[in-house]
Amino acid sequence: MRYVAMNDLHEPVADMSAVRNAYGHDVLAMFRACQDCLTVRQWEALVLLYGRHMTQQAVAMTLGIAPSSVSGLLKRARQVLDSYRRQVRREAVEVRRVLARDPLDSES
Repeated sequence: MRYVAMNDLHEPVADMSAVRNAYGHDVLAMFRACQDCLTVRQWEALVLLYGRHMTQQAVAMTLGIAPSSVSGLLKRARQVLDSYRRQVRREAVEVRRVLARDPLDSES
């Protein structure tokens, strides 16, 4: 039994606001920013789990894969998201450092 049409997974999910509310404002933006970094299956699993509030068992049934495969997809997707978050933090620190420099120091 399939819970959603597979084509619908790539459309905006109305319930993604719940992800933002439950996990912080940056999660939705991070999901969207990382969409190109994730495989199609990883993206689908994330949308179903967090956007559609399905259990891992329901995600497995929807995608037609074993629950252990869903677990692996989510683990790898979270690693990609964590890597992205670390990169954004490093870039933010660098931007702050550049902005904090005194422009007169660079002229000497």
